Amino acid sequence: MGNNLQKMRGWLSGLFTRKAEPDFWKTYSNGYLRYGGSSHAGIVSGVNPVDACTIAAVSCCVQLISGTIASLPLFTYRRSGEGWAKSVDHPLFDLLHSYPNPEFGRVDLWTTVLNDSLLWGNGFIEIERYQNDSPRALWWLPASSMSAQYDDNQDLWYTWSGGHQPIHLPARNVIHVRSGPIDLSGIMATSIISRASASLGLTLSSEQVAQAMMDQGLRPSAVLQHPGRLSSEAVERLRADFTRVHGGAGASGKIAILENGMTLNPYQSSAADSQFLEQRTFAIKEVARWFNVPLSKLKATDSPGFKGIDAENAVFLTDCLQPLITRIEQEICLKCFRPADRRTHKVEHLLDGLLRASPEKRASMYSIGRNWGWFSVNDIRKLEGMDPVDGGDERLSPINMQPLAGGKGVGARAPAGQMPVEPASSVDPFLASDSTLDDGEDGDTED
Repeated sequence: MGNNLQKMRGWLSGLFTRKAEPDFWKTYSNGYLRYGGSSHAGIVSGVNPVDACTIAAVSCCVQLISGTIASLPLFTYRRSGEGWAKSVDHPLFDLLHSYPNPEFGRVDLWTTVLNDSLLWGNGFIEIERYQNDSPRALWWLPASSMSAQYDDNQDLWYTWSGGHQPIHLPARNVIHVRSGPIDLSGIMATSIISRASASLGLTLSSEQVAQAMMDQGLRPSAVLQHPGRLSSEAVERLRADFTRVHGGAGASGKIAILENGMTLNPYQSSAADSQFLEQRTFAIKEVARWFNVPLSKLKATDSPGFKGIDAENAVFLTDCLQPLITRIEQEICLKCFRPADRRTHKVEHLLDGLLRASPEKRASMYSIGRNWGWFSVNDIRKLEGMDPVDGGDERLSPINMQPLAGGKGVGARAPAGQMPVEPASSVDPFLASDSTLDDGEDGDTED
């Protein structure tokens, strides 16, 4: 990573420049940090991100959230009339949608950054810029080596300390993805791991107890009973010999041979064992609550589940993914667009893939959109990745529909100022006889 950053600093010096570092780093050797170095990127005492990843439920949540968001298409849009159109000619379009730099694809970069964000509370990306200030590349910055601070002018800077010497980056060149509330520093976010350290610590303790029980092979409370009285040396020798032969997971199932009238009293399951198993099951639910992930997504066998995959994906999107997705989109717009450009440009994830996983549901949506006029044949084919066809841009509308009063369609009443003025001699239709309205066709008939 250090080589990449050093290479970036010297890469195409005529095209890429960093803002000059302020003098206070040279003047104050201690760093003059408002955000202390002991709290870099949310490291806390107790359970750390590395230990947390050994918990299966935590690892599953992190991979599920980061992988899902990273795989969603991320497009750059520009305002077009009253709507938005993809801005494929914008320099940020390819960086967000395809390849952010020559060494990473979009999915790899964002999966890594979101892993940092979920485990450490903060994920970081450096924006490499051309001389004209437009983005040139996006590079991952490991959260474990990042800190933040203000200088004497109250300008925010980020520091990467993973190389031979720290590198200071202005805030405008760092995309900072937070996954939780901001801590007392006002810069960094508190990680889920730090907030859940108590429950995760209990889960790790349960895992260690279970591992110790498996390593023993034989239940540690199994009792060898001798009819006589044994010396301390004999007890220790007997325990060591029995453990050597029957201890460990590989010794499970071996036949025990006892001498001198000894008996083996096997361990009986107790209520404490049942509570221990319940605790391990409850730990999965606790992790699911902390990460806001539906329990069925963690492959839990006792999860209530949903009636369909669409309902499950909708809950997963609304409760878990949407807050983090919104943070990412707003942070990119803040750091990659000038203030004036934020009114005409935006970045947005395409979420249709999550909400339309079923072919039947997708076909039903297309049918409704086609029949009611907001989809054409070519619109549908484009969404399905197919080429347009001749005449496929025509939209349909139901023939039995008409605008409400005040519109301009059939059956609508014109505004009062546009109502035609009838001549004074015109016949009042409410007073006219049938013969008058029928232009005298039946005028010869009298009662």
